[in-house]
Amino acid sequence: MFFAPYQNGGIVYGGKWDMTMFSWGSQPNPDVSFLFECNQIPPNGENVLHYCNPKLDVLLEELKKTYDPVKQMQLLTQEMRIVVADVPTIVIEIPDVGFAYSPSLTGYHPNPFTPFDNMMNVDI
Repeated sequence: MFFAPYQNGGIVYGGKWDMTMFSWGSQPNPDVSFLFECNQIPPNGENVLHYCNPKLDVLLEELKKTYDPVKQMQLLTQEMRIVVADVPTIVIEIPDVGFAYSPSLTGYHPNPFTPFDNMMNVDI
């Protein structure tokens, strides 16, 4: 029930909490609109914080339109300044995970989120 969908009366997505603790996963790209954009408040998305800042929405939409890493970093910096100022959530930790493996393992390229992203090309 904790993560059940809004339509099924879920606690997190239904906003039936005063305080909660869990972690979000993300993608390698810097887009965090699924967490903070106004149109992502349940039942429409994953903005379980029910946070809405129209100025942030403009930046989040701009970020989706560019693949330029310099521009992305500029937009992300502006976005995070707004989020930090508004404090819709408190980040307790950001894990820095390392994956140990044998040097005889070839084709192994873990990404920051999972060690098993591309196991079809791994061989010993």
